[in-house]
Amino acid sequence: MEVNSLTEDTNLLDRLSHVVRIHIPSKDRNNRRIVNKVRMHLMDECFQLMSHIGGGAYSHEGIGIVVLGNGKKMKENVTIITCFFDSSDIVGKVIALANFCHKIIHMANQESVAAEIDSKLYLFKRFDLHLECWSRRSDLEW
Repeated sequence: MEVNSLTEDTNLLDRLSHVVRIHIPSKDRNNRRIVNKVRMHLMDECFQLMSHIGGGAYSHEGIGIVVLGNGKKMKENVTIITCFFDSSDIVGKVIALANFCHKIIHMANQESVAAEIDSKLYLFKRFDLHLECWSRRSDLEW
């Protein structure tokens, strides 16, 4: 069977045309190690969210360097969790991702969290509103 006939037959192949990568940090904004229990909890929640959005996810480890608010550089290990998804309810999916990034910011004491969506890097910055923003969407299970 040729590749062209595979892509034309929608029963054989689903096209997941979007990709998102969320970076889970290992250090907080004060260059202190994040408690492993908190980090594992965030990774588990990220996998649950990604599975809800796209049917699954995978991760790999990396090393990153960030510039802190005080201008100092901080090197840390990061876990990058990746998910591919389709275009259905894309606005709802992006809102859920943004809300989760803000949850990481508050639970892991970050200045910001990076998420890559379709080869564009978005930096979600800290704001100190109450953490009600993600509890408003009752259709998402955290």
